[in-house]
Amino acid sequence: MTSTEQKIRLIELDTVDSTNNYAMQLIRGESAVNGVAVLAQHQTSGKGQRGKIWKDEAGESLNCSLIIETERYDIKNHFHLIALTVIAIRKVVEATTHHPVHIKWPNDIYIGDRKVGGILIESVTRGKELKQAVIGFGINVNQQLFEEALPNPVSLRQLTGKTYNIKRLAEDCLNIMLKDLLQKTYPEVLSQYNKHLYKLHQTITVKDNDVMITDTLKGVNEYGQLIIGDHTSKTYNPGEVQMILSHPDFSKS
Repeated sequence: MTSTEQKIRLIELDTVDSTNNYAMQLIRGESAVNGVAVLAQHQTSGKGQRGKIWKDEAGESLNCSLIIETERYDIKNHFHLIALTVIAIRKVVEATTHHPVHIKWPNDIYIGDRKVGGILIESVTRGKELKQAVIGFGINVNQQLFEEALPNPVSLRQLTGKTYNIKRLAEDCLNIMLKDLLQKTYPEVLSQYNKHLYKLHQTITVKDNDVMITDTLKGVNEYGQLIIGDHTSKTYNPGEVQMILSHPDFSKS
């Protein structure tokens, strides 16, 4: 596979309900090919993990979705795509801001104790085979104000005082994703994910239904499960537990 076959084809939109929805419509209409990406100035119904809403400010956020044909790559499982995406975004954000950037399990991008971005991946299967995937990602870029209901958001501009070219940031992320899909093995991806894991080897509290569990975060395994516990390790699937954050309320800052 040559590098020319991996060139991004970017579709730019002013407003859309969701870049993931738009990309999925392209797939259903059989007009989607590997490397097609959708970049929108504004989403009216942006989507996050487990039914959550991703809100953005028009023209100030990065809202993008990439279509990949998973048969082209050695994709081990759904978490492989999650890990690959967040390590690519982490790399770009760190190079852009010169701040240490971490990955909060399973799919958020953090600087310090504040969320700067997140991802949502939706898959297309035929039978039991994964055929295509839409990799959606959002980054708070030039916003200066956030809704008070959001617990801990931050933008690149708030951190550095600089404004950024959103399209260029999106292209940087997309190019690294496609390059890593070709070049990085799953063990390499997982190693980088764990290397930059938020709160790694620190004491955390997770909420399992109504039970609070406090123990050491040991890492994430190949299935994307969170491992906690110094002596008797316990594993949790994404969505099974919620990490309780103990940092101050940043919503009014």
